[in-house]
Amino acid sequence: MSGLIYIFTGDGKGKTSAALGMLLRALTNGWSVGWVSWYKEKRWGINEHHLSEILNTSAKKRLLFFPMGKGFYLRSVQQHGAVRTVRAQSSVIVDDDTPAQHRRAAHEALEKVRALLLQHIDVLFLDEVCNAVHDKLLKESDVLELLKQRGKTHVVLTGRNASAGLKKVADLVSVIQKEKHPFDAGKLAVKGLDF
Repeated sequence: MSGLIYIFTGDGKGKTSAALGMLLRALTNGWSVGWVSWYKEKRWGINEHHLSEILNTSAKKRLLFFPMGKGFYLRSVQQHGAVRTVRAQSSVIVDDDTPAQHRRAAHEALEKVRALLLQHIDVLFLDEVCNAVHDKLLKESDVLELLKQRGKTHVVLTGRNASAGLKKVADLVSVIQKEKHPFDAGKLAVKGLDF
């Protein structure tokens, strides 16, 4: 039997959070877990990057965590030299990498997933891979081909704008829809709740 494919998508908050809840369930079940992030990068102070610090020795050995992104990928925004910015309420979101650098990072993350599948991990999380396909950093066909190689590994994909092709092959698709968000009122993300 092949592993299941789960997708958490939509414009609401909670896609990565839902995946992190599954990650904890898998670890407490004794499973090996792999996590690859497409946009979140090592230098960001994201709490999930510190999971191994709070896990017991057994769980630490079963968690492989790879934040491989280059940060925000801003396509249609104000350009200041090589840096693209967008104003978001009272703050500015910055993208200081070229589209080519973002594509290279996305493909490196896909190769990391391919290598993890060869290790026969029980469950593999592809955080924000749906965004990477939508932003054309990855081809949908490359991700679909990779999913065919999953064997018994369960795979969880997150990110906005999951493509029709990815949804079609999934066993579960949950669309997390935004009804209200603090960001809309000018409130920034809260460390410990949102990242």
